[in-house]
Amino acid sequence: TPIFYGQMKDEHLALEMYTNDIIAGIHSRLFLYVCHPDLFREWYPTWDDFAIKCAKRIIEAAKEEDIPLEVNLGCIRWESADKGSLEEEPTYPYGPFWDLVSESGNRVICGVDSHCPDHLVHSPWEWVEEFIKNHHLNYVNRLEIKHSIK
Repeated sequence: TPIFYGQMKDEHLALEMYTNDIIAGIHSRLFLYVCHPDLFREWYPTWDDFAIKCAKRIIEAAKEEDIPLEVNLGCIRWESADKGSLEEEPTYPYGPFWDLVSESGNRVICGVDSHCPDHLVHSPWEWVEEFIKNHHLNYVNRLEIKHSIK
């Protein structure tokens, strides 16, 4: 039975497994982009040397394969009452993670964890546009399918 990383008792192991799985997915070339690569902040909230090392591994793999990383608005929708501003930093997107992405020059795209298509319309786009600008991210709004599967 699959276990969600956040349900694991060993947070270090959960983050290591998450990182390895994300990197395996990146190298598989089966995906157009990496969804909420900073999701690990939900169960590993400390921005310590280990979290930074894992973040850099994810970022480097995405850069190597030229796969964008997704700035996900899901958490913002859930944590923001007025859908336009937040009093506290959300769990994700997590600024220090995205500062590392900015340093790498990786492309980024926005996503909404769209379990409901209406979320594409009713999301705090102004907030994320400001986030992208403030973190100097290399934003793209269109993706091409580059890889073929044989």
